[in-house]
Amino acid sequence: MLGLTFQQVQKYEKGVNRVSAGRLFELATRLSVPIDYFYRGIGDLLSGEPSAVFEPPLAPEFPTIDRDSIELITAFQKIEDEVLKQSLLDTVRAAASVKSTASSHEAE
Repeated sequence: MLGLTFQQVQKYEKGVNRVSAGRLFELATRLSVPIDYFYRGIGDLLSGEPSAVFEPPLAPEFPTIDRDSIELITAFQKIEDEVLKQSLLDTVRAAASVKSTASSHEAE
């Protein structure tokens, strides 16, 4: 109906491309809805703190990987014995759990 490719629609959906006022009007016309259909609930959003409304979401924080971690991962990936790999992984998880538990008790 709009002469858009699937990829163009996906870009609109994901927010990669902005929908222009003209395109929004065309969408409303083709879908037989009033233009304010696309703005329902905006009053609730705008009644909040303006800086919070227009601030882009924070990028996810990823842990920094140091040299030792990279070496550990590289060596781990070379292990062919799946039982041994699982055992080592369980050991590392247990050690991390003990460390995080001890740290949280120290904070108290």
